[in-house]
Amino acid sequence: ISSMKFNPNLKELVTCSNDSVVMVWNFKKNLRPFKFAAHSGPVYALDINPTGNLIASGSSDKTIRLWTNSIEGQSKVLKSHTGPVRDLNFSCDGQLLVSC
Repeated sequence: ISSMKFNPNLKELVTCSNDSVVMVWNFKKNLRPFKFAAHSGPVYALDINPTGNLIASGSSDKTIRLWTNSIEGQSKVLKSHTGPVRDLNFSCDGQLLVSC
């Protein structure tokens, strides 16, 4: 695991790792974890917006993915980096995302 964050709703923990996967771990026993696998390289960074419905992940594949926090695991790809994405952070209001 390279990074982890609590969802602001405190019902989930989100992790990312070198196996190119983002996982959403539910704290309820009857809910299975969600596996988001679309990056083509290790995932180094993640953050969750303040409402908890959007997850951002940054990878060695030079992309950022914005995931809807749902069982479908749909994502939008942002391509603007020329190297690995090592960190990212949503603003307090969730309107902005910075990355490096």
